[in-house]
Amino acid sequence: MNRLASTGLTNIRTSQSSIPFAGKGLFAARAVARNEVLFNERPFLAVLRRTTEIKSNEVRNAASRSHCHLCWSPASSSSPFAYCDTHSGQSAHTVDPHTSFTTKALARLASLPGFDNLNIHQQKELQLSSGREGAFSILVTHLLAMSLADLLTTGSFANSYALFGPLLKAKEKPLHAIPQEWTDDYNRISNVLLTGKGLSDLFPLSWYADQLTRLNLNSIACHFSNADNTQRMEGTAVYLTAAMMNHSCLPNVRVDWFNDNTIHVIADRDIEEGEELSISYVGPVDVASAREEDVLAKRKEFFRFNYGFVCTCPLCSGKKEAKCADEVTI
Repeated sequence: MNRLASTGLTNIRTSQSSIPFAGKGLFAARAVARNEVLFNERPFLAVLRRTTEIKSNEVRNAASRSHCHLCWSPASSSSPFAYCDTHSGQSAHTVDPHTSFTTKALARLASLPGFDNLNIHQQKELQLSSGREGAFSILVTHLLAMSLADLLTTGSFANSYALFGPLLKAKEKPLHAIPQEWTDDYNRISNVLLTGKGLSDLFPLSWYADQLTRLNLNSIACHFSNADNTQRMEGTAVYLTAAMMNHSCLPNVRVDWFNDNTIHVIADRDIEEGEELSISYVGPVDVASAREEDVLAKRKEFFRFNYGFVCTCPLCSGKKEAKCADEVTI
């Protein structure tokens, strides 16, 4: 399973989801007690959007103060791909193959002609955004840089796109239906990364659009405070294993972050062996009002429009036994 999941791999297994049209899911490999951590995982792709100084409540964009692009801890340098003390040493790169590979791929990206202008534009768009979507063009840029580096060094995508590509995506859009904004973003990226012969054929506009839909379905908004509780971090990340968890309005797990962008998947109630793990894509749901007809209709339409599925969890399907961990508000 995913090499970025550092602990807890023996607690979970993958199998076909019990949820209609959901593909694969994660299941408990043993009985798990409430509040137990099932697994931890570092992100495969991640972009820090902004930081907030907790004491002064001053909001800063990610570019105004340098942070490690791997874990989002403070960094001493001011380069686009800076590192904290933990990830700057050669030993860290040697011990962790993914860190080493990502570091080299993004260093190559930063050296390309035109990257500075592309980075400035993408950072501006990131700060103007209010949700996960503002980070998507940056995340695809990083994925493309990793894929090109992988192709150059190994002749394959084993360390890059082969890991990301299996994640669920939406139905492919015909070229005439791709938004102009997506086309403009793709052209900016293509002018920097896809100048070599045949590269734009290998990674066409349709490929870019597919990756945006994968990010919409599999990325997650991260929120946490740093170690000394002076800053609040906000960003977007993709976790290859955690992304396999499907939605329920009455989830049995929750996620959290402690000091860096490593995700911790925690049991929200006692979980039986073989039970599918589920997470809420929309945060806490008020069970008391969730069955009201207008609230239920709006929630179902939200999932249909944004994620392409109709929620069939016990709460949305009207099953009487539907309840959350505390039988009140999640």
